[in-house]
Amino acid sequence: RFEANPAAKAELSINEALATQVIKAAEQVMHMTGELSRINPFQVMQWPGVMETPEQNMDEVNKELLAAFDEAISEFIEARGREGDNMKALIEQRLDAITAE
Repeated sequence: RFEANPAAKAELSINEALATQVIKAAEQVMHMTGELSRINPFQVMQWPGVMETPEQNMDEVNKELLAAFDEAISEFIEARGREGDNMKALIEQRLDAITAE
């Protein structure tokens, strides 16, 4: 099934050779089964490879993904640092309370 990239700014194109093959195959099957009916163009469009979008620049996608990953790792490390500081303070409070007893 065709799933367009919503971020893609290019127009869709039809792989006419493949669409023609799909239509001819459907017509052959209809004649073989004796069930003649109209071919739904939307079903032809859903066939894998019939609808095409231009290739995306994967280098640019990878660059954006790596930048987002680096940011997420930095935020994670900072959060763990804050968590450690909070645990340190809690442990010191309890040790002080034990020492005071």
